[in-house]
Amino acid sequence: MPSQLIAVVFEANEHYLRGLLEGFQSGRKTAFKYFFNRDAGIQAESLSEKIKEWTSLSDKYQHLLMEQDLFDMVKKFGADQLTEQIKILSARPVQSGKFSVKVKNAARGETDIIKQTFAAKPAAVQTLDWHEEEKEDRKAKGIELYTPAHEYLYEASGAFQGELEALIAFRQKVAAFSAVDAKEIELEFISSPTMEKA
Repeated sequence: MPSQLIAVVFEANEHYLRGLLEGFQSGRKTAFKYFFNRDAGIQAESLSEKIKEWTSLSDKYQHLLMEQDLFDMVKKFGADQLTEQIKILSARPVQSGKFSVKVKNAARGETDIIKQTFAAKPAAVQTLDWHEEEKEDRKAKGIELYTPAHEYLYEASGAFQGELEALIAFRQKVAAFSAVDAKEIELEFISSPTMEKA
C-alpha cells in the first residue's frame, strides 16, 4: 500500500530546499518520495497561491507532496535547526487526485498509441466521464495536416482519478503526447478544505 502523502507549503528558496531534501535523505540513507508541484503537474492550492507563483514571490513559497515519514523527519529537523532558512507554513494529508484531458489528433498511428496508453493505466487510477469519437472524411483525403479538414480525426475527453503516485506517473506519460492536453492534478484532501498550520 502506498505511503500517506502530505501536501506541504514551505517558505524557502527552491534550490536550498531541493538540496536540503537530497542531503537529508542521503545522510540518513532513506529514499522517501517527494514531488515539487511544478515538476509533477499539480495545481496550486488556491488562486492566491497561484498569483504568488506568477510574481517575484514564486521562489519564496514551495509546494510539495512528500511521504508522511519524510515530512515528520523534516519537521523535527526544522524545528530544531532550520527556523531561519526554512519554515513549514502548512501541511495537509492528501486522499487522492484528479486531472482532466482533451485529445484531438489527425494521425491514426499516434492515436493508436495514445489509446493504448490510456488503456494501460494503473489499477489505482479510475477513468471518469470518458467520451471519444473517431471521424472519417473521405473528401479530405490528401489535405495537409495543419488544415481545418482531415481525412481522419480522433477526439476524446474525460478525467482520471486515483492514488497520487500512480496518477502523477500516468499524467506524465499521457502529457508527453502533443495531441493530449492534460490539465494539472487537483488534490483531494482528507481533512477540511481550510489550510492547517503545521
